[in-house]
Amino acid sequence: MEDLARIRSLLGNTVRSGDAGVVPTGVVVDSRAVRAGSLFIALPGEHTDGQHFVAQSLEAGAVAAVVRMLPAQPELAARCILVEDPARALETLAAHARERFSGTVVAITGSNGKTTTKELLRRILSLSRVTGASPGNLNSTIGAPLAFLNHSSGCACWVQETGASAPGEIARICGWLQPDAGAVTNIAEAHLERFGSLEGVLSAKSELLEALAARAARIVLNTGDPLLGSLAGRWPRTLAYSLEQGLALDGAPLRWRGLSERGCGLFQFDGETWALPVPGIAFAECACCAAALAHVCGATAAEIREGLSAWEDPGGSGGRMRVIQSDSLLLLDDSYNANPASVRAALRTLRAIPVPGRRWAALGFMAELGTGERELHHETGRRAAEAGLDALLAVGPQPALDALLDGYLSNGGTMGVRCQGIPGALEALAGLKDGDALLVKGSRSAGLDTLVRELA
Repeated sequence: MEDLARIRSLLGNTVRSGDAGVVPTGVVVDSRAVRAGSLFIALPGEHTDGQHFVAQSLEAGAVAAVVRMLPAQPELAARCILVEDPARALETLAAHARERFSGTVVAITGSNGKTTTKELLRRILSLSRVTGASPGNLNSTIGAPLAFLNHSSGCACWVQETGASAPGEIARICGWLQPDAGAVTNIAEAHLERFGSLEGVLSAKSELLEALAARAARIVLNTGDPLLGSLAGRWPRTLAYSLEQGLALDGAPLRWRGLSERGCGLFQFDGETWALPVPGIAFAECACCAAALAHVCGATAAEIREGLSAWEDPGGSGGRMRVIQSDSLLLLDDSYNANPASVRAALRTLRAIPVPGRRWAALGFMAELGTGERELHHETGRRAAEAGLDALLAVGPQPALDALLDGYLSNGGTMGVRCQGIPGALEALAGLKDGDALLVKGSRSAGLDTLVRELA
């Protein structure tokens, strides 16, 4: 972090003599997060305005505040840095920090799996160099620069997750982030109310790929995703991968070999087969993407295998494809969240796991699908039928779940049950027998974690 004199200069302010040598300990946009030495940036918000908390932040120990209006009190105004747009000022500081950063910067976006892929890549690269990654969900036009400013110092490599709530946001992040490599994990029906269609999602996520191509940076392309696969051959310096085609590492292919009895992905490299530590095809796809990114960043095949094999899923106990084996039932708890693509991946996992009995699924409502909500639930039901489910429970009061069940039954599904709530689902699940497997999945608002607790 630069001292306040340099920060004032970068933001177009007159330098105060007392600011030289005063280096902020971090940048914050929430007055509640101010600590002694913080630089507070007063952002206008949807529900509140940081301008209202300038005095409070300075009294709490902030060394300065970036504001669009100076306080009336001269003693407070003297400690403020006046700018036209505080959000752009935040990006200016991040851009300057990026110019001084001599390491490798990797950007990851996608509809699903970007956080898991980010953490997997961080783990692999950390085996040979100091690697940092954006913490939590700091992936927005505000969160990304905050993450880089506060956490990238001292790193040889930085992995930034990038999200978008509107078109143009990923391009805006890349404008200052200037990534050296990057990937889009997949394109799916998440947040369709924001982007209107899958093509809209593709356009927004492809802003990262366009930014990489403009810098002649390395692109990792998931050709196993139909929409991303349609972009194959568009840009140079692209490494293609998918579960089906595998990935060339040090001259030998990394190949997908299905799922173990515990549902964990099996990969083969150099004649040896080994298992990932976390179950699910979705996790296996994240692992393959992380391996490809690590490869273009210079990691060896041995480091990639070690990083993937030893990783512990921080969300594994929270309803993200957790496999629970009881005396009579194999329970796949994927109740944390859901959209059509993640449900398809979960159904593929259920189908691929070797089980002696029948395969059931209890599926809940998928939120944030916009005007196509009913059609997407119907399509998901069709996919459930194609996955060979022996029984499907549509759990919840939402009308779109009727379409889910209709999509299943009208496409060859054998047993479909409509359950308005958890008690009805538990009653229907009394029909499970020894050796059966049950997948539980829905959006967080569906509350199917309650069903898992009753069964586990």
